[in-house]
Amino acid sequence: MERVIKLKPTDPNSNTAYNCNNSGCVFIMVKPMSKALLRHNLLSRRAAITADPQPLIAHICNYIAAHGIATAAAYVPTATEPGGGLALIDALTSATQTLYLPAIAAQRQLTWGTYTAPSDLRRGRFNIPEPREAPWGNNVLASCELVLVPGLACTPGGVRLGRGGGFYDRALAGLDRSVCELAVVLHPWEVLDDIEFEPHDVLMDRIFTAEGTVRCSRDV
Repeated sequence: MERVIKLKPTDPNSNTAYNCNNSGCVFIMVKPMSKALLRHNLLSRRAAITADPQPLIAHICNYIAAHGIATAAAYVPTATEPGGGLALIDALTSATQTLYLPAIAAQRQLTWGTYTAPSDLRRGRFNIPEPREAPWGNNVLASCELVLVPGLACTPGGVRLGRGGGFYDRALAGLDRSVCELAVVLHPWEVLDDIEFEPHDVLMDRIFTAEGTVRCSRDV
């Protein structure tokens, strides 16, 4: 009689298992959960919790200070995203010399503007705060040493799950990764064993959570 035992019984997103019978157990991989279902599960969990943003903010700012990062790009976290909204952005403003934030433009493209104070922002598409003035295209990211990227999950190999619009995959494609590091900001439980990889997906270099930072292997 065969039975399947999850390696992480409390993690509904785990895709690793043992296939066991009377002769013993064999390690197997099961098909990753569909992105649509995974997004639904992760968004539901986010909506149900409230997390203190300060440990996460401290890890990010300590990393910036330790690596002498002067120019960065980020985004304003929404109410359910890790980071505490403007708390993260104001901390990043103090930690860097120049901070770029995105605005949503036509044809699912991003443009970028600098941030110095909350008065620089307005409510944009999807009711997300964005710069009032965002005159630069994605090429401005080439001047950044760190780009913080929103996401719903990421693997230790750097495969990021976004919301499905493709805004950041288009914006980040072609960046010189020896100069610019890409980091996704997550809750600790959103670091998953496996996420389906697609050819257009841009791999992350780093994951920031309230528990610290994970350097991604960028293996798929």
